[in-house]
Amino acid sequence: MPREIKETDNKETDNKETDNREVPELKKEDKPEENYINDIVKKQMEAFQETLINQFREEFNNEVNKFEEDKKEFQSVKQKHRIKELLLENNLESEFLEFVYDDDIEVASMKIKELNTIITNRVEYVIKERLKLNSYTPPSGDSTGSISNKKPPYMV
Repeated sequence: MPREIKETDNKETDNKETDNREVPELKKEDKPEENYINDIVKKQMEAFQETLINQFREEFNNEVNKFEEDKKEFQSVKQKHRIKELLLENNLESEFLEFVYDDDIEVASMKIKELNTIITNRVEYVIKERLKLNSYTPPSGDSTGSISNKKPPYMV
């Protein structure tokens, strides 16, 4: 009998091994479902991450563009201030800013000098013309209304 028990034990052991083999097979069947779910979750996470990254990039690019526009505006205001100072140094009104404004300060300086030269030349020309119109021209020496050093006859 002891042999029978051993055989029966072996059979039971064999059945347990078979059962153990069947259980992993069932687990393998369950894993494709888990993998499928994991794949779906992974794809959803990737899509979500991509959406967030795109939103972040868009917001970041908008902020960078806004910063660059603000920087350009600041540079423009700064340049206008410099040019106004140059105008005042050259005794010109700040209203000429729009005529002489340029992104390059050297070009603006040259425009200011040219404008100053044009204004100076025009003012000198107008002054000379006015002086010519209102100037007194004495008569020549041979005319009857000339001034002489002789005393008039009524003065003796």
